[in-house]
Amino acid sequence: CPETRRIARVRSQEYLRLLEKAGPECMGLEHAINPEVEAARALWRRLQVPAAEDVRDFFDGLVRLTAFTVEQKAPAAGRKLSDLAQDLEKALVVAVERAGSMTIPRGEDSLQPGDYVWTCCEADRVSRVAALMGKKPTPMHRAALFGGGSVGFHLARLLRKEGIPVKLIEPDRARCEELAGQLPGAVVLHGQAMDLKLLQEEEIGQSSAFIAATEDDEDNLLSSLLALRQGVPKVMALMERTDYQSVLPTLGLSHVVSKNMTAVGMILAHIRRG
Repeated sequence: CPETRRIARVRSQEYLRLLEKAGPECMGLEHAINPEVEAARALWRRLQVPAAEDVRDFFDGLVRLTAFTVEQKAPAAGRKLSDLAQDLEKALVVAVERAGSMTIPRGEDSLQPGDYVWTCCEADRVSRVAALMGKKPTPMHRAALFGGGSVGFHLARLLRKEGIPVKLIEPDRARCEELAGQLPGAVVLHGQAMDLKLLQEEEIGQSSAFIAATEDDEDNLLSSLLALRQGVPKVMALMERTDYQSVLPTLGLSHVVSKNMTAVGMILAHIRRG
């Protein structure tokens, strides 16, 4: 049927490499989505805007929907959106969450400290919006990853492509040897991210970001909490269990990515484009 949209969820690395070379059309598909690759990209987007709570890209990354929490002394705090129009330039405040209630604001509405604000603007204007929300620039000088599976590997490759130093902790020795050959310039460590002695020896607490990307939600949770205690300013984790996600912010872990939900979001985005 010519009107049928064919979008496939592909996890096999062998098929994924084939589709990257020949294109999804070779199998009669319009799009092929790999959950692990999309999760790595979602984590990478958040690392590109360290001050953001969430980042969504549109039009091949030219436009970004970004979420920020308004800081106590932010330039935007206590001001009406109509008064912020000149400072925001072409950026739009599309939604504000306050006390668990989401609203679409109008010009007479004001932003308050603690508000969770969604903004939409061109990618090169995000830093200006972040400054208005009271966020300070935090350049990425080093990243630490836990888990050398597909998500961790693809994220490490994205980081190294941008020249960012990477330390990757992987529990499986054989996988460590594979990763060492596949990630030039990255430091691959055999061990557990729940090993406090290892974290201290490798100065993981001095990293700009820590990302827990194993297949085990509990390991990701525990290692992320330990990284927070070591003083890492940006900590993110893969998490599939929805019953965990509701309590994570109370533990200080608000940056969570789900492979499955990321894949669903990508499929819906392709469908809505028409």
